Amino acid sequence: MQAPAQAQVPQQTLAQWLSQQSWPRCTELPGTNSRQKAPSQREAYQYRYFDRVERMAELQFLSLHRTWVNQLLARTDIVPNIIAKWPRNQVAYRAESVLESHLADLWKALNFGLPPDNDNQYPAEISNAPWKERQVTSGYSSNVTGIGFDIAAFLQTAPQWGDPATSDTVYLLIEVKTERAILAKVEDLEARIEANTMPQLELTSLTEAEQMLVQCFTQAKVTKCEVVVLMGHNSVYLLQAVGSELFVQGPYCRFPTPGQPAFTPLDAMRVLASAYVHRAYVLHTAELRIPPIPSTPAIPSSPLAATLTRLVHALRQVWDEVRLATCRRIRVRYPNDRVVTYDRSEPALTGPAVSSPLFPVIQRLGHHLFRTVTLNVTECLNGGELAIAWRGTVGVTSVVIKTDLMFIDDWTEREVIKEWDRLTLALPWDARVASALPIPAYYGLFGEARASIILMSDCGEPIDGFPDMAERLRNAQREAIAALENAGVEVHDIAGRNTVFDGTRVRIIDFV
Repeated sequence: MQAPAQAQVPQQTLAQWLSQQSWPRCTELPGTNSRQKAPSQREAYQYRYFDRVERMAELQFLSLHRTWVNQLLARTDIVPNIIAKWPRNQVAYRAESVLESHLADLWKALNFGLPPDNDNQYPAEISNAPWKERQVTSGYSSNVTGIGFDIAAFLQTAPQWGDPATSDTVYLLIEVKTERAILAKVEDLEARIEANTMPQLELTSLTEAEQMLVQCFTQAKVTKCEVVVLMGHNSVYLLQAVGSELFVQGPYCRFPTPGQPAFTPLDAMRVLASAYVHRAYVLHTAELRIPPIPSTPAIPSSPLAATLTRLVHALRQVWDEVRLATCRRIRVRYPNDRVVTYDRSEPALTGPAVSSPLFPVIQRLGHHLFRTVTLNVTECLNGGELAIAWRGTVGVTSVVIKTDLMFIDDWTEREVIKEWDRLTLALPWDARVASALPIPAYYGLFGEARASIILMSDCGEPIDGFPDMAERLRNAQREAIAALENAGVEVHDIAGRNTVFDGTRVRIIDFV
């Protein structure tokens, strides 16, 4: 007698599997950083176009593509893809970079819930579907040159005629903060959302919560991606940047207590899938956008108060300039809480202080007054095979340091020292002439037992990050190179990454 056929166990849908999952436990250790990084020149530029912030019950990118996302969540065939990648390790963190790495693994696993590359069920808005590739990359490890966010999910397209460039197909941004950093700003953040309009003040005069909103808005604009998820290990805000407005949904909690709105793995999958489709929708239907909300006239601040604020800020910048050009040593605090003190080994070459006729006197006084200056590193910029650049702040002034990538025992072999030697040979001997050139202010060469740094002014972001000003900035680049060559300085590398813009002036870096 033939054995009865066993009933086949129905496979779980993606929605069913995700609804049964919980986030791996995440614990914040005492001593985490709560400070907001200093605003960059790119953020200062984009802030001029940032007018409003408003809370919505549901962001448009979620409601617009609900039908396709529900069809995706009803599928059973892609569940094994995400099961194989879903991390279950718990994490305890003190440094933001550890939290970034943990969250990157979670979003990468969710990314495998999108249709596979050979799938023919992509929405009609996504052309060339069989050639799509997806990956999640951590910006902390500098794998993404020129993109200043923490974790980015990329929808990459194989080169095909008429397809957008890879840099135009970022579909999701994840801005990671320590939970302590978000909680320290939540009161000011909620107050600004309730006020709807952004204040008409200098960027450095904003609260840290407002600067955090500007940071998210800037990242969305620079990468042409509307969707940003701002999150700590528990708190989650969903953001969508459209025009001059930033729409907000949340906050939610990954580990909610009773009464708190939850942000589950299923919710995260909806966000990721909706953002994925929405990026293609934006590329193909650029004219169908969220209707703009009429801007509420901003209440102007007192002219006298604004003038005094600018004056105080200018005086503090002059003070910082003198300290940077004359101090004996630099104490650098890196993001991983490592502190290194570098002693000055060479004097400043260029800058407002150096070009002053009184600099010899200022230098002697500063040498006695400013023994050690503290520099707080805020982000890693980029690096080559032998050196890496970091952005940081001294007082209210943003600066850049370039340091040896590897510790080298032989002092004569250090790449940073070699670059400084090339600088001293290339620049005009007259500090006033050299300081007038479109280059950074070089505050000095500093060293310790195993590495050296060049300390210089922060001249902004690469001009490639300002596509709406491309022609103007390319002309300014040609003028800057001509000015250097007329002064007898040979420019060895004219790549776009070595031409930077601070919102006012174009300068050439890494030219020797």
